[in-house]
Amino acid sequence: MTTQVCTRSNKSIFSYENLVLLLMVLVAGIATADRLAFNVLSPLIVKEFDLSNTQMGMLTSAFSVAMATSAMGIGWLFQSNSHRKLMLIIAVICFSVSAILGGLATTFILLLITRVIMGLSEGPVYPFAQSILVSVSSPHRRAFNNAMTQTFGGMLVGAFIAPIVLGYLAESYGWRGAFLIVGIPGLFLAVLLAIFLKNRKVKDTESAALETEAPLKFITVPGARHNVWLCIAIGMGMATWMLVQSAFLPLYLMNHHGFDVLTMTKVMSMAGVGGVLGAFAISMVADRAGRKPAMAIGALIACSAPLGALYLYDSLPLLMGTTLIGWMAAGAFGVYMVTIPAESTSPKEHTWILGLVLGIPEIIGGVIMPMLSGTLADTWGLPITLWISLAGAVIGLILTIFLKETHPRRYIK
Repeated sequence: MTTQVCTRSNKSIFSYENLVLLLMVLVAGIATADRLAFNVLSPLIVKEFDLSNTQMGMLTSAFSVAMATSAMGIGWLFQSNSHRKLMLIIAVICFSVSAILGGLATTFILLLITRVIMGLSEGPVYPFAQSILVSVSSPHRRAFNNAMTQTFGGMLVGAFIAPIVLGYLAESYGWRGAFLIVGIPGLFLAVLLAIFLKNRKVKDTESAALETEAPLKFITVPGARHNVWLCIAIGMGMATWMLVQSAFLPLYLMNHHGFDVLTMTKVMSMAGVGGVLGAFAISMVADRAGRKPAMAIGALIACSAPLGALYLYDSLPLLMGTTLIGWMAAGAFGVYMVTIPAESTSPKEHTWILGLVLGIPEIIGGVIMPMLSGTLADTWGLPITLWISLAGAVIGLILTIFLKETHPRRYIK
C-alpha cells in the first residue's frame, strides 16, 4: 500500500502556512490560559467557597466531561471544511466570555455552571484548530506544527506566562479580578481569526499528500486503525498524568506543604517552561527519528514530575527542575493527539477523529480520574493524587510499545 507524499514546501517566513501556525499557537495559548486559570487560582477559590477535595474534583470533572462531549459531538456534526473557521471563532468567543463569567460566580453551583460552559466552548477548539493547521501543513513540518500548537502555544502562554501573571493579578485584584482580565485577550483573537483565516478546501492546500477519497476507514497506513484506538488508550494515561497533576499540585504544594501563592506559581510556571522546551525537542525527534521514539521519550520523562513533587519538595530548585523536565513530556501530546491520527486517516474525517482522540481521554483523565483522586485525597491525603498521576504516565509508556510508526518517510514509494 502506498501513501502519496507532497515534496513541495513554502519556505517563505511569510507563507500562509506560517500565518495559520501563528494564529493557532495564539488560540491554543489563550485557551489553555483560560482553562488553567481555575487550577492556578484554585487554592484561593477553595478558601473562599470552603470546598472539599471531592468538590474540587467535581469542578475539574464537570469541565472535562463538557469539553469531551462537545469535542466529539460538534466535531462530528461540523466535519465540512466550510464550517471550521466560523466554528473556531464562535468557540473562542464563548470560552473567553465564560472565563469572565467565572469571576462573577457567587456560589458553588454557579461556579460549576461556568466550568461546564467553558468546557462546552473549549471542546471544539483543538479539533477545529488542528484540522485547519493539518490541512495547510507540509508533510516534513507536520509534527513540528502540531507540537507548536498543541504544546508550545499552550505551555508558553497558558502554563508559563499565565501562572506568573495570574499570581500577581490575584495578589492585586483577587482571584475574581484575575478571571475577569484573563478572558479579554480571546475576544481580540476572535477578530484576528475573522480577518486573516481563510476557508480552504483540503484539495487546495499544500498538503494534498494527505488526501484520499476513501470512506471513514483507517487505511492510509497499514495498521492505522490499531494506531488510532491505541492513541486514545495512551491519551487516557497521559491525560490522567496531566489533568490530575494540574488540578491537585497547587493544592498539594500550598495546603500540604505550606507554600505561599507566589512560590507555588513559580513551581507551576516550570510546567510551562518544560512544555515549551518539549514542544521543540520532542517534535524534532518525531520528525527525524519517528513518532514512536518521540512518544516513548515523552512518557518516560513524564514520570519525573510527580516523583519530584513527592520526594523533593524540601528543595525548591530541585522541585522546579523535576517539574520542568517532567513537563517536557507535554511535547508528545501533539504526536499522539494529532500527528499519528492525522497520518492514519483521511483529511475529510480529521475534525471528527481528532475530536475523538481528544474527547475519550478527556472523559477518563479529566472526568473520572479527578473525581476519584479528589475522593481518595479526602481519605488518604493529597499525595495520593500524585501517585495517580504517575500511574497515568507509566500506562502511557507501556502502551507506546505497541504503536505503529507513521512517519511519511516509511511509506514513500
